Amino acid sequence: LVSANFLRLVQRTLRFSVFQAFYNIQRASVRMKVRENRVKDAQEFLKTIKERLKFGFAAPVEEANALINLNQAEADLDNEQTNLRNAMDSLLSILGYELESPFSITPEDVASIPDFQYDVARDMERTRVYHEELANQRAEIGFAKKEIRVQKDLLKPQVSLGLTAQHRMRDDFPFGS
Repeated sequence: LVSANFLRLVQRTLRFSVFQAFYNIQRASVRMKVRENRVKDAQEFLKTIKERLKFGFAAPVEEANALINLNQAEADLDNEQTNLRNAMDSLLSILGYELESPFSITPEDVASIPDFQYDVARDMERTRVYHEELANQRAEIGFAKKEIRVQKDLLKPQVSLGLTAQHRMRDDFPFGS
């Protein structure tokens, strides 16, 4: 029972890890798009500053700041690309695929999932009965109680009874006495 519960717990943990890795990929993809837009905005801002500088409407320090802003946006984009690749590698590793395996994920709009009512009392009762770790602990408690009974029996004094039989012959007849 404990082994079966442990196997179910590992399966549930693996399923959760796959879901988590999948949503990490989606989050990193969305964040990367935001970073790409930030790079485009920084490039356009730098272009605008250069135009303004050409006509004397901006100071050279503004161009330096715009260039720093562009470099930071590009660095953030590179960082987000690394995060996306790490999330993809994590999912492939959990699923047991080679890290070079090609795969694609279609983004899912998780905001459109309809709301549902929680029945916390029913969930708690189900958790008490079926949760693997709790079932294992209950099984271990039952086993420990049996072990305690065995140990108590071993502490009781051991009484043994012995009997010896003798037979003497007094006559010439076997078993005559």
